[in-house]
Amino acid sequence: MTSLSGAKLALRTHRLVSKPWGHEIVVTDAALPYTGKLIHVRAGHRLSLQIHDMKTETLVLISGSASLALEADGKMTEIEMVVSEGYTVVPGRRHRLSAAEDSLVMEVSTPEVGTTYRLEDDYSRLDEVRR
Repeated sequence: MTSLSGAKLALRTHRLVSKPWGHEIVVTDAALPYTGKLIHVRAGHRLSLQIHDMKTETLVLISGSASLALEADGKMTEIEMVVSEGYTVVPGRRHRLSAAEDSLVMEVSTPEVGTTYRLEDDYSRLDEVRR
């Protein structure tokens, strides 16, 4: 058994971010070299069709029924996500997450920096710039 005596454990509260399609729970501190979040997408809703200029992310369906529209060879392909399977999106790749039923998706990524270009957005939101 591993002992944690002498280890400094930092417990921080998570951050809830409301979105028009549901919400995100960011579970990592912004100072870390990675980001982890839980994404809840309500049934019938979808995120923007978007491109990140700097961020690489991996999405994992935890529960529900969701699909990922992902660019491959210049064409968009709709992938029915499978629970516990990872889908990686690299910078410059168009993608969009949609939920057929209430869905929970885990996202792990490089830090939340750069620009998210919203190519299409059901809620008329602008691009998101983070430094």
